[in-house]
Amino acid sequence: MGFVRQTCTFPLLLFLRLSTGSASTAPICTSWRLEIAAENTEWEAHVFEIELYSGDILVSGPGLGTVTSDCGSDTAPLAFDGDPATKWQTCYGSDKVGKGITYELHDPNGVTKVRTNQISSSGNAIPKFDLLCSTGDGIYSLVWTADLGTGAGEQEAASGLSAPTPEELAAFTPSSPQAPTVPDA
Repeated sequence: MGFVRQTCTFPLLLFLRLSTGSASTAPICTSWRLEIAAENTEWEAHVFEIELYSGDILVSGPGLGTVTSDCGSDTAPLAFDGDPATKWQTCYGSDKVGKGITYELHDPNGVTKVRTNQISSSGNAIPKFDLLCSTGDGIYSLVWTADLGTGAGEQEAASGLSAPTPEELAAFTPSSPQAPTVPDA
């Protein structure tokens, strides 16, 4: 399956939370895509675990969604299986930049924080992921970039966005799926 990536953010889904001043809320999405944003072309990454959070609530893991990838797809589900002894091994070299892993949530939510457990060598870790989300229509838009330092070992990146409220989650309606389209060149 191809992915349509738009460079715009979600101006209609992000809004100001008046009760807290000016904190934006993470968009509620059915799928979150983590694209490899690093440009190191000499390695494949070894990712033992990826955890997606909405505030302090873990929204990914066994039984919470499904995993696909266009880069190391055979092992991609192992990044979300809750077992630090298994791993997702990405594709090698420059082939991996711009590719990634997609987590389709059984219950749509916002993602405000990412935790990873990667190999301890920074030469085989992903230092940055672009987080894109889709509301169910097959179109992915960039929301934020997770900067994981060197990426090696256990790392965490927070978006600075607020988690959606239970009321916002209850009011969410997924978009109708559309066939992927190729952006104009």
